Amino acid sequence: MISSEVFKASRDEARFKLSPEEARDSFGYYIDIANDWESYRTPEDLVPWLGIHSTHVAQYQELIHNLGELSEEELNWVQRYVQFYDSASRMLTTTGKRANLCYDLAETLTDWRTILRYVDLPANILDFGAGCARQGVSAFLRDVRSRYTAIDSTLAAYTAQNLVFSCMDLISPTPKTRDFLDFQLATKPYPDIAKAEEGSCFHVPVWMAEEKIPERYYDVIIAAHVHNELSSYDFMRLINCVDKGLNDEGIFYVRSEFFVIDPRDFFDAVDLHAMGIVKILRDRGFVPVFCKFHTYLTTVFARVGSSYHKKAKRSDALETQFMDITENRAVSELACKHFTERRFNEISNSGGKIGIIGGGNSFYDDYVAPRLGTFGSHKHYLDDAVLGADSEQTAKELVAFDPDILIIPSHNCGALETAVKAMFPDDHFMLRQHYFYPIVFLYKENFSRRDKIFERDIKTPADLGLDPETLLPTGIFV
Repeated sequence: MISSEVFKASRDEARFKLSPEEARDSFGYYIDIANDWESYRTPEDLVPWLGIHSTHVAQYQELIHNLGELSEEELNWVQRYVQFYDSASRMLTTTGKRANLCYDLAETLTDWRTILRYVDLPANILDFGAGCARQGVSAFLRDVRSRYTAIDSTLAAYTAQNLVFSCMDLISPTPKTRDFLDFQLATKPYPDIAKAEEGSCFHVPVWMAEEKIPERYYDVIIAAHVHNELSSYDFMRLINCVDKGLNDEGIFYVRSEFFVIDPRDFFDAVDLHAMGIVKILRDRGFVPVFCKFHTYLTTVFARVGSSYHKKAKRSDALETQFMDITENRAVSELACKHFTERRFNEISNSGGKIGIIGGGNSFYDDYVAPRLGTFGSHKHYLDDAVLGADSEQTAKELVAFDPDILIIPSHNCGALETAVKAMFPDDHFMLRQHYFYPIVFLYKENFSRRDKIFERDIKTPADLGLDPETLLPTGIFV
């Protein structure tokens, strides 16, 4: 496992070569967890990193709803993924401590349902901000011939990734991981990534990424929940990697929001860039050929003139109508419009009882009012009826009506949601869907669709809720 001192020495050396201002805002990532990104006391402290997306618990019900029922191939992959990370945890501790993998499973399945629309495996993959290396493991478990490059800049994440790659080597016929820090410490030249054999894995810190990645080499570059949480300098390092590394028919997969409300981070440690990724990439010849809000904004960029660009230009699909947009916020607004229209189409076809709280605003007028004739059984309550003097009587009526779906089109949606939740049991409206517009959708549990494996925490294969006789034998990953 990589020594923390070796990692810090290499990063310090890289920062020393920069100006003081650039050094201060380079090779850092401090979002969500104030200190854990940069420190750990024992190997056991790294176990939670193997299920890093526990920070996304608030969106979990929406994630698994959007996934729906998994295919047999996906279920097989899930088993092997859980077995893999269970084994990785055993390398870190004998206490039985395990990460809850359900959030990472849902996120990774979502990622690859989109990626595999554009990329055939085996593929050359670059993962910028690799987290727990879930994208590399996902590719490895799908096709061991893929070549994977992981990029990161924080101590705990980089160390956890190194462990994961060691585990991958243990179950491979021959070890094929090459960590830059190992070669730097041994004063050996780093292998040429472009000449890598099938199944190779390369681990490179951010400060060496632009130098070491090959030109026009990668079929897909992934930035999942990372691009808008970087400093301006690290953000441009990501852009430079995309510009240099993506091949003519490659895609840049981005999963996270585009606009940043405040360019300062939560701890005033790194100034977030708040830069326009859409315009910057357009200036370099990349356009969004796919964009959809799917729990998080999910966007695929491709080079102008590529087959993906040409196909998107010919398509009438809503997800392909973003190529002429130049501003981040405009992309989010159009994605939100599409998201809202999809929700109303689903609701119109649901056959459930619909409750509406709110009105007297453009969002109600534009989206709700024209659909009232398609809702079937529905009741409408104004904001003041729910929060004002008549709130007690309105609450009784709403509870008696017992809507299957609640629509809250109001700028006061936060307070209205709070009032609604006080009227019903905590588990009544299990699913919440919302994006950007002040229109919130709440669904009863029986209107949520999800695979049964996500009904519990997932830490070991035994937690998958499958018949023990159907579980894969321990140690079978590929």
